[in-house]
Amino acid sequence: MRSFKKIIPSFLKTSLRNLVPLYDYYQKVRLKIFCNHISSHKNNNIEYLDFSDIEKFDRLYPPHELAYERGQINKNLHKELFKRIPKLENLHAFLELGCGDGNFSASLQNYGKDVTAIDTTNILTKYATESGMKFYEMDASDLSFPAESFDCVLSFAAFEHFDSIEKVILNILKVLKKDGLCYITFGPLYNAPFGLHAYTSLGIPYCQFLFKQNDIQKFIHEKGRGPLGIYVNKYTLAQYRNLWEMFKENIKVLKYREILNLDFREIVEQYPDCFLNKHKDLHEFFISSVEILFRKK
Repeated sequence: MRSFKKIIPSFLKTSLRNLVPLYDYYQKVRLKIFCNHISSHKNNNIEYLDFSDIEKFDRLYPPHELAYERGQINKNLHKELFKRIPKLENLHAFLELGCGDGNFSASLQNYGKDVTAIDTTNILTKYATESGMKFYEMDASDLSFPAESFDCVLSFAAFEHFDSIEKVILNILKVLKKDGLCYITFGPLYNAPFGLHAYTSLGIPYCQFLFKQNDIQKFIHEKGRGPLGIYVNKYTLAQYRNLWEMFKENIKVLKYREILNLDFREIVEQYPDCFLNKHKDLHEFFISSVEILFRKK
């Protein structure tokens, strides 16, 4: 007979997993009500705020550091993945796209997996280079590996930076074995509050919609701050959704989630013209990241 010590944690884990869909549904209902409210706003054709307003917003939302800093060593990253997607733990040959500092691939390699990682530049940590993982400077849209080389393809916080997502998915399907799995999580999307990826130089949510690009560059230059941010492909949520639909004959989606961020909806409510004039579908501004797990048919 199982002890209560074993039963209770198991029950809690199952309960918490069941709460995620309920929470997502609750958030979507809130979002729908909010979007309907904003859509009823009378458009005053104000496309952007003035340059002088940036200073005010900058005081309210100063630049901030990322929750995860490049080079930060966490040797248990693979455990977090397997806890989230248990079926991946039984696979052996992994490929990570856009590996960055390589720490995730290194944690997988040290766990006994056969790991290959790619990125367009080499910024691997010492922990990654000493792990035994294979690394190649390579574009995710032009993979040079033999067909059906990997059991699993992974990518974390990189898809929003890839130039041609359609080509990337085609390449994933090429190198993935039949019935192989692909797990991708990425964000923030360009239209999300921090979609400009300018955290350390400009911490203003939705700054890409509130202010002209030239004004943003001018302000950062005047403040003597670093570069604006890394390249973002500006794909809309609708474009990503269309891509999954486009490849439905080649993949079976096993898990899909769009993660909302409603933390800064008061900005959209206060300056609706800056958003209504950019996108008809206001949902675009509140889906911050996407998670998808699919199997190659």
